[in-house]
Amino acid sequence: MRNIMVGTKYLEHVGTLSVKGSNRYRCDIEFKEAGMWGSPNIVNASVFNIKDRVETRLEGKRHEQVSRIISKNQLEVLSRASELPPQAGDYY
Repeated sequence: MRNIMVGTKYLEHVGTLSVKGSNRYRCDIEFKEAGMWGSPNIVNASVFNIKDRVETRLEGKRHEQVSRIISKNQLEVLSRASELPPQAGDYY
């Protein structure tokens, strides 16, 4: 929980989440802590195959877009956030 004393209160998700599929693949997702002046909502993920080797890596900001790393200078966008509806702050 951030801004407990002053400002708008919000939850910041931090830590590692491991998702295991029925096909024995696994994805470890790391939610980075923004801190006072850092960039919020940064995620890095690694997808492991059944031999526990990294198949692919993902990176991005969960409120903007998440991409698959193809090479050092090339990304494939997997997910891009839509614009929020009018008056979203009143409801979300």
